[in-house]
Amino acid sequence: MCLIGWLTASYIWGQSLLQGVVVSATDHQSLPFATCLVPETGQGTIADETGRFQMRVTAHPPYSVRVQSLGFQTQTLAVTSADTTLTITLSEQSITLSDFTVTARYLDQVGSSATIGQEALEYIQPTSLNDVFSLLPGGTMGASNMQQGRLITNRQAGSDRSTSFGMGVSVNGIPLRNDGMRIQMEGETGQDAADQAGNVAVNTGMDLRTLSTDHVESITVVRGISPASEGNLSSGSVRLQAKQGASPLRVRVKYDPQNKLVYAGKGYKLPAEWGTLHVGADIVHSQAQIEDSRGAYNRATAQGNWSWARQWWGRPAHLNLLGSFVSSFSNNKTDPLISAYHEKYRSRYQRASLSFKADHEPQLCWLDKMELQCMADYTLNRLEYHKHVINRSVMPLQQSITEGESEGIYLPSNYDTFYELDNLPLTGYAQLTAHKYGLWGQHLHYTFDVGASATVTKNVGLGAVVDAERPPFPSADFIRPRRNRDIPAIAHQASFVETRLSYTQEHQEWHLSAGLRQTTMLNLPKDYYLHGRLLFEPRLQGSYTWSHQAGGHSMSHTWRLGYGEENKLPSADYLYPDRVYHDYIALNAYYTEADRRLLITNTKIQDPTNPALRADRNRKYEAGYDCKWHDFELNVTLFDETMRGGVEYFTSYMPTSYTYYYQLRHEVAGKPTRDDFLSRTEKTFMAMRSPANSARTDKQGIEYRLHTPTLPCLHSDFEINGAWYHTVYSSGIPVMYRPSIMVDDHAYPYVGIYDGHEREYADMGNTNLWVNTHLTDWRLIFTNFIQVVWLQESHLGTDVSEYPERYMDTSGNIHPFNLGDDTQLERLRRSFLSARYNRNKMPVSVIWNIKATKECGRHVRIAFFANHLLQVSPTYRDAYQRTRRNSQQPFFGGELTWML
Repeated sequence: MCLIGWLTASYIWGQSLLQGVVVSATDHQSLPFATCLVPETGQGTIADETGRFQMRVTAHPPYSVRVQSLGFQTQTLAVTSADTTLTITLSEQSITLSDFTVTARYLDQVGSSATIGQEALEYIQPTSLNDVFSLLPGGTMGASNMQQGRLITNRQAGSDRSTSFGMGVSVNGIPLRNDGMRIQMEGETGQDAADQAGNVAVNTGMDLRTLSTDHVESITVVRGISPASEGNLSSGSVRLQAKQGASPLRVRVKYDPQNKLVYAGKGYKLPAEWGTLHVGADIVHSQAQIEDSRGAYNRATAQGNWSWARQWWGRPAHLNLLGSFVSSFSNNKTDPLISAYHEKYRSRYQRASLSFKADHEPQLCWLDKMELQCMADYTLNRLEYHKHVINRSVMPLQQSITEGESEGIYLPSNYDTFYELDNLPLTGYAQLTAHKYGLWGQHLHYTFDVGASATVTKNVGLGAVVDAERPPFPSADFIRPRRNRDIPAIAHQASFVETRLSYTQEHQEWHLSAGLRQTTMLNLPKDYYLHGRLLFEPRLQGSYTWSHQAGGHSMSHTWRLGYGEENKLPSADYLYPDRVYHDYIALNAYYTEADRRLLITNTKIQDPTNPALRADRNRKYEAGYDCKWHDFELNVTLFDETMRGGVEYFTSYMPTSYTYYYQLRHEVAGKPTRDDFLSRTEKTFMAMRSPANSARTDKQGIEYRLHTPTLPCLHSDFEINGAWYHTVYSSGIPVMYRPSIMVDDHAYPYVGIYDGHEREYADMGNTNLWVNTHLTDWRLIFTNFIQVVWLQESHLGTDVSEYPERYMDTSGNIHPFNLGDDTQLERLRRSFLSARYNRNKMPVSVIWNIKATKECGRHVRIAFFANHLLQVSPTYRDAYQRTRRNSQQPFFGGELTWML
């Protein structure tokens, strides 16, 4: 009763009605489905098809409202009266506007999130999502071709799979998943070297090449602590807001020696008050070198976004239906050598998704807004490889699926074969969220969110398809693959609660965001650690702002603090690895006469499944300072992250034994049998790669940004941003090592167990300078980009033990290590070249890019760019004293955009 009374009082205490219409400054026509947001409260709404909007704001004036519409410059207005009817005029995006910006904006009041708006996206004209990260502190520009898979790196020197796998990507608030992907084929389970181009990869997160930015209105990158509504991530998130609303036809053509892109998109106002529909499509062709068409990457995407607004029971309601499709493929074109071997490579990626979003604003005393999100996703990721195999020695073939001895055959010295990796994950997602906004007293505003979600992913693909009689990777250890469709579905549910408090009083502001997320994996076997276990993720951020007058202008100082924990759940590849079949040659009688040959192998089967798997957990601390004065902005963020329990495939050993037939008892005229041979028991070890929570990543660093207003004397604004990152990569479980040597015609009889964890230390520092020159009379903007990487080095730690703490014998017994126990134990000493521990330190490097964009009237925009026009990349010697040079070829390109 007390809670209901408090909510009722806060609901009645202070609400102001904000309503109005959004129109174009050019022809004063209404702008349907413009987005209106009150930053102080977090409340927002969408205008209807006539451009009109209405919402009750739980804040006392003055407050601000930010309005944006596709193709128009975002406008922020001050609201000074309690009940206000506004006519908001938006100007078409143009270089001539004074607030036209081509850099990221930092609008978050408590965190370090950065938003890249539509004007910045249209200006930098990215080919894929990977290109936009250069706008952020710590971002660097490298190769622009799309031959290799593009994974996310976040606040680190170097890269690792745990970070890229843990970075969430969402479109209109609905997460994209690839947790259902599996690659279980090559000699040991968990390998993905079957596709070294990275077109088919698992446990690495979304491939950024598949995400086109032409369908996106804005991108928000959360590099620090995510809100509680976002989960199944450990490295922050990337939020994409799809284009919507009515807009002119926009055609974009981009060309450079490595990339060719064509895009067309238009927003339609549908008749009979059926809302708006925005449709678009693009096609990309990318190749590393103009004279070499092998490995060319091709991508085509299409998107349709339908929006509709109505009054339900006298309250605003909105519907959104978003459909998207992407198809990409990469083929190795032929050349004389490949033709001689009859090899052919083809990878294909397709993804089709349909999402539905509906919200209603009942504006009750205990509920202001309800939001439902649903999504169905189909993904096809397939690799086909026709290859030629040459065996340098006699290679046995065994495909037994039962343990024990069986007779095998010999493979030809060379043959043609193929393999296929077929993934077809289907994903369903639903989330329901309730929002409550309120004002307590004159100064304290609160927002309360509570929600729940469910996700199911089922891979119905064939998995690894191979020719059992002609294996593509002949070896003694090979998986007899099972189909992906035989793997259980991945399912999990989550719930969250989050509140945001804002206290404003004259020259001071306090903001607090506190949330808690709970996640549970479903549909797991009962012996799994994660079966039905509740995982909790607390997240807390706060800030204090002090404002005053300085030099005749308002100046604000904001101090930020944050703490959060995030979990990334294991993928299907980690949860359900295939069994490994070890084929030991028990008898090998190879004669010139084929009818006399006898091959007997002894098959041992291992199950690398690890029921003890846990979620990858990242604990984050963040502190920052922001200063604004006279359109100058300074942002500094310090962070410390410890990611523990990253899942990776880890090698372990188990003892085994089999009967070895080593010598004929007597001469045999025909085909021999087992009884014709002397035998002995051979003891050895089986190596197995199984998933384990062994990876750990420690990150510390500082990110900085200084942005200036346009200086009239130079007609230019400046932005300096950069970062320093210190990262330590290590493994958190004991390492097992067995020397590859023979002792008295037997394999080495011991495996060493080492507690020392090898660590890699990496440091990176860079500073980027953007100089944006606006020549409004000429309708021209000219950008200089200078990137200086002033620190880039890495080295291995020397705190690795040479000798093991324990060792295991072929009977499976584990003993404390003592050199005096056996003279053979000396072989367990791990010796490395001293150069292995030398520092890899690269010299300071500099690149200079330029771009010029010219508006020709209202409908045509022409751009020219030159990348790596100037490059300073000196040669250096790496840790092994080899001469290296990291350089990129300069290239030129152009873009042409029509807006009709």
